[in-house]
Formats: sequence, structure tokens, C-alpha cells
Amino acid sequence: MWKVFGRADSSAVAKVMWMLEELGLPHERTDWGGAFGGNDDPAYRAMQPAGRIPVLQLPTGDTLWESNTIVRYLAAVHPASGFLPQAALPRARVEAWMDWAGDFARAIGTLRRAYKASDATITSVTAAVDAVSPIVRVLEQQLVDRRFVAGSTLTTADFALGVWGHRLFRSPEPVPLGSFPALRGWLSRLQARPAFQTHVVAKVSAGPQALGGAASGS
Repeated sequence: MWKVFGRADSSAVAKVMWMLEELGLPHERTDWGGAFGGNDDPAYRAMQPAGRIPVLQLPTGDTLWESNTIVRYLAAVHPASGFLPQAALPRARVEAWMDWAGDFARAIGTLRRAYKASDATITSVTAAVDAVSPIVRVLEQQLVDRRFVAGSTLTTADFALGVWGHRLFRSPEPVPLGSFPALRGWLSRLQARPAFQTHVVAKVSAGPQALGGAASGS
């Protein structure tokens, strides 16, 4: 049994759960972090020195931390999935997008904070949209002629970026984010996957429904 420590509405936890489901691996999740606490428990810190979520416990009892590292590991030990290329150069190209996912996540985080602010206005949110749009356009351009981030098939790059793509398009009107048709098409392909529906769409919450509204998850 593969065991995950972390709350279901965490972006980092959701990508790991999505990957486990895609691989068909038996798994269970324990609520951890946020309102559930436990991050500073000595036993948890022994598994995750920084005290963040998630932690993956392997069937052997060994543990891993950092969500993108977990995703890479799972793909590497299940090569038949095709989620991580075996050849060095294609693999490095996939992993470059995984590393860049931090920029994308920070951009979406900036936008979400602007919408969630108690004093949010059209002007303040528009400024946030203008600030993050150049980052979003990087991914839009990559997806113009590709079904998935690295090409025609799902890879670990999609796992690293997909949850944040979901969060991006849950941002409410009235301030539009632009059409981003390639990015929207990519997200629709992810949404067609049952594992994405189960662990991302159903678990990673909608975000604010109006300016100044509240959202759960991170």
C-alpha cells in the first residue's frame, strides 16, 4: 500500500494522488497539514525535514517528500506508463517544464490572493491579471501545437502543471483572464481523465465566487 500524508485540497497532494490513481496503485491518504496539523510532529519531521505536505510512504516503508520528486519517482519506477521519457534529452525537456512549474504556480498564487483579498476591486484584480498574464502565455504558446505539455502524450510535466491550470480557470469573472484557447483545450483533455476528476476537480476547490470571497486549499 502506498500512503500519502496531506490534505486532499492541497495542490501538491492532489498531483500525487492523481498520479497514483493513473498508475492504478493501491493507496490511502491521511489528512495532514493545514487545519489537521501535524507538520511539526517529530515523527513527521523525520520524514519531511521542512514540515510541508505531502509525504509519500512506499510499501517498503521508505518515504519521499516534495511533490514533483514523488511524481518523477513514481514515473521512473513505472516506465511502462510513458509518463517520463527514458532517453536523456526528451526526459530533460519534460523535467524543464516541471522545474518551470514553480513560476506558473507562483503566478496563479498571485492571482488567487488578489481575488481573495477582503478589499479586492476590479482595479486591483486587473493589475494582478496583467502581472501574471506573461507567465500564463508561456504555457499557452507551448500548447499551441501540442495535446499535452511535452507533446502528444501525458507526462510528468502535465502532473506538475495541471493542478495549477485547474486553479487558474476557476478564477471568477468579472475580470477575464483572456481566452488562452490552447491552455483551455489542454485542461479539457485533463478533465476528461477520471483520475483528474477524482483528485483535482473534485478535491481542489473552486476558489472565490466573487471579489472578496473565500477559497479553500493551496
